[in-house]
Formats: sequence, C-alpha cells, structure tokens
Amino acid sequence: MAPWPSITFILEKETGIPTFEVMKYADNPTRAHRSRSLMLLLTVLSVGLGGRTPAALGQGADSSFSSYVTISTDYPHRGMSQTNESAALQAGVDFQHRSGFFVGAWVSNVEYVVEVFRVEPRDIELDTYVGYSWQTSDWSLAATLVRYAYPGASFSYDYTELSGSVGFRQRFFYTVSYTDSLLAQDASAMNHEFGVELPLPWSTEFGASVGRFDSDDVRAGDYDHWNLGISKQVRQFSLDLRYYDTDNTLVSHLGTPLHESWVLSLSYTL
Repeated sequence: MAPWPSITFILEKETGIPTFEVMKYADNPTRAHRSRSLMLLLTVLSVGLGGRTPAALGQGADSSFSSYVTISTDYPHRGMSQTNESAALQAGVDFQHRSGFFVGAWVSNVEYVVEVFRVEPRDIELDTYVGYSWQTSDWSLAATLVRYAYPGASFSYDYTELSGSVGFRQRFFYTVSYTDSLLAQDASAMNHEFGVELPLPWSTEFGASVGRFDSDDVRAGDYDHWNLGISKQVRQFSLDLRYYDTDNTLVSHLGTPLHESWVLSLSYTL
C-alpha cells in the first residue's frame, strides 16, 4: 500500500485559521487521489479547529454556530460499516438560525470492499445539508435535504436524500428518509427508523433505535437494522459505546454489514 502524502501545517497570518498543504503525486494517480481526499478532510477539520468565526456567518443572538471532531472505531450507517469495519476520522460544522433554518457540512473517511481494486475508489464522504426545524414544549419536527458526495472517486455515487422526523419530549423519535437515485443509480430507497433517548445519572444517556431499509436496487437489498448504547458527556467531550446489528448479509456498495459489532467513538465540540 502506498504511503499517505506528507502534510504541512500552516497558520494563516491574517485570519489565524489553520490550513494544510498536501504534497501532490503527479507520477502516481492513486497517491494523487489520496492527496486530494486528505486535503478535503483536513480543510473541514481546519474550519472546526480554527474557524470559530460567527461574525463571518452573521451569528448573533438569533443564531448559533457549532463545529465538532470525532474519532471512532468504525463508521456505521443504517447497519452498514462505511469504513470496512475500520477506524474513522470525522468533522462537521453546523449553523442554525433561531427561526428554525439550519445548514451544515460533514466529512468522513470511507472504505468499501467492493472497490478495493479501483484506482480511485471512494475514500472520502462529504455531506452537505439544509433544513428547517420546529418545536414546542412536547413536540419537534424537522425536514432535511442532504447531498451525499464522494469527491475524487472514479465513478459517481453522489445522490440527494430528503428526510423528515418527529420527536416527542426529546425522548422518542421517528425518521423517514427517501431518495429516488440511490448512489447515483436509477433506484429509489426508503429508510424508516424509530429511536429512544433516556437520561441516566452522571451525565450519561441511553439510546437505541430500530430501522427498516427498502430499496429497488437488488444490490442493496431490503433489511432491518438496530443499535443500542450509552453515551457520556464531560464538558466538551462526548464518549459513546454502541452495539450494532443487522439481518443484512450482503456486502455491497452500501458497505459491510455490521453483525454483533461494538463501536466506540469520542467527539469534541469546539
């Protein structure tokens, strides 16, 4: 396996925001692809690490800006590992207005078994989203439009998904998501998910969810998935230990099925 490119850390004098410079490999397309992907991941990380610039986003009393970084033993998504059951480094930024409007971006490394022999497989996932949320003392509603993108991949897997969710007293949740172009294919997919979150002593919380994924794409299959775990909040840190399982047995472009798998993650909110 070719080594990762070298990284140079630069602190911008005018903004004080850290950026990164990654060596390009013009003589090797695989290394060049990894360089571009790593550059994208580090760019989002740099926003989270140094880009707390609410003035630039118009932040005031009516809005909020947040960013976070997560390291995890896996990247699970609807019962499927997106990193071939390997570690993940993730970062996100989010802007929410008091009116309920929100927008954000999230990035993670990915790895898929079915693409290991491609020169430029998917190795970065970049999600951008926009939505609107509304809540009362008991009920909450949200509608979100998400664009899943895999920059630098030799094939296009980008697609858009619309989801809606309803919550009761911040304890019980239901979310439904739909796309008519799963992984840029002429195939629709829908995911239903029910979740519960219950507070425990010592700033801990129990959470669990069960979901059903249905798709027209025979390569994706129809399956159930579920998880449960405990999270602990300590100041700006959040530690989560969660058990994942699914009845899916098909390794596909959706990922690797997680069977009786434990995932540990640590997040830091900036």
